[in-house]
Amino acid sequence: MEPAVTSFAFIVFGMLLGNVILILVGLLPLLFVALSLLIPPPREVEVERLGGDQSLWIDEQFSETLRIRVRGGVGVVTIGDVLPTSFSLEEGTNFKALWKGVGDVEAVISYTATCARRGLYQLEGIRYEARHFLQMLKTRIGLVEAPRAITVRPRPL
Repeated sequence: MEPAVTSFAFIVFGMLLGNVILILVGLLPLLFVALSLLIPPPREVEVERLGGDQSLWIDEQFSETLRIRVRGGVGVVTIGDVLPTSFSLEEGTNFKALWKGVGDVEAVISYTATCARRGLYQLEGIRYEARHFLQMLKTRIGLVEAPRAITVRPRPL
């Protein structure tokens, strides 16, 4: 709100004093804000899990690979694959931040994890946040459905 008030003050004083430079100093921030509001944050986030459901033993490592595509808009997109509490991340990362410029962006997330408890686990979806490049519009928070079932069995004695 303060930059808008300051800009209008410069414009009014420039008009009262007949000073074109003050008017331009007031118009530049307003034009910058107006143009930046016309550029939307990233709109379309697609995530695909590569491979299929897995069955493994307790403390056996499994690898997961995600292919990410982001289309439309400009800004920062953060993507995270939430693991159940009994899983531990061994290698790689299940989180990625991407800069989405003018063109479409594709990326790959790969990680290796282990599970210390037996059971049937569902990796439901991948969470993402799409932020406007100047933080002028609301952050879009979403969930992309990409289910994966992991069966963890106890080791035979």
